[in-house]
Amino acid sequence: MGLAALATKTKAAALVIFGDATYHETQLNGNAAVRAAQAEAFKFNLMAGTRAVPAQPEDVAAILRKLASLRDEGLLTDEEFAAKRAEVIARI
Repeated sequence: MGLAALATKTKAAALVIFGDATYHETQLNGNAAVRAAQAEAFKFNLMAGTRAVPAQPEDVAAILRKLASLRDEGLLTDEEFAAKRAEVIARI
């Protein structure tokens, strides 16, 4: 139910909160702007992931499939995909 509401939302606010507690707010108007901001936030969180423990081979395969899917959907550029792929493979 919550995801359906997000898919139809036409206005939203995007916030970037900095370490010193200041923030920057941008108003988003229209479905395309909201979807683009969601995609950027997702990419940021994906790229900012931490390296905890070495990934298991089956985990690596699943992560690589997910990254390829994101690239195919246009949410990651080829360069972002290649960089993240190299990072995932290095964890093996």
